[in-house]
Amino acid sequence: MEILVGLLVIFVCGFIYFLPTYAACCENHPHKTAIGIVNLFLGWTLVMWVICLAWANIPVKPSRS
Repeated sequence: MEILVGLLVIFVCGFIYFLPTYAACCENHPHKTAIGIVNLFLGWTLVMWVICLAWANIPVKPSRS
């Protein structure tokens, strides 16, 4: 039982950690790769995690074609 609880905690923490990347992918953000890389390497600092989350949620204007 403890193993299942441990796995659940790891899964939930991982989901929260990569929430900015997930949000960028769901919104099809043009910088989703950059957001993911910054989140992967610097997301452990709370400041960069918040910056990544804000960056992922900034609306992007469609390009003029």
